Amino acid sequence: MTAGFGTLGVVRVQVAGTWLATVPMPTADAKAYAHRLRNDVAAAKNYPTLVEFDASDGGPCWIRGRNVSVIDVVSTEDPGA
Repeated sequence: MTAGFGTLGVVRVQVAGTWLATVPMPTADAKAYAHRLRNDVAAAKNYPTLVEFDASDGGPCWIRGRNVSVIDVVSTEDPGA
């Protein structure tokens, strides 16, 4: 736990075999962001639509929605992550 924030988590996204992750944020915020991202990817369907992924470390990057295979939230305290 981090003072004032509770447990921190990161949102991980696997795109075409490569993992991307956000900077650590409160777990509730990470879960909300992952939910929004899942909705954006679902809306992209099988079209070559770009979806914004904001890793919060220098601006957003754009990922092709149809190439996303995994979106999950991992605790920063999880040694297996």
